[in-house]
Amino acid sequence: MTIKTLLPFALTCCMFFLIYKIAPNKKVLFTPALQGALFAGLLWELAKHLFAWYVLHPAQHSISYGSLSTLAIFVLWVYYSATILVVGGEFAYFLEEGQQRSTV
Repeated sequence: MTIKTLLPFALTCCMFFLIYKIAPNKKVLFTPALQGALFAGLLWELAKHLFAWYVLHPAQHSISYGSLSTLAIFVLWVYYSATILVVGGEFAYFLEEGQQRSTV
């Protein structure tokens, strides 16, 4: 692994960790927030590489739709990004609920 792949992954995980730790309206434990951030960071990096491949290689968007295809691709990327953010948050929530139920 090179710094070209590890540094963006680490920064993405830090971003998700801060969102999952600070944004909720309740106290979130460190471990579930970190695990959710690692899960979401992995999904984000995978989606980023797949999306870059989709935009650069097989799709000939600009031939058919012109500059309107750029807007459609941007909306699609925002949708995928929001979905990954929510799925990672749900993952952290279920991990935290599982930890609380196992200690009770």
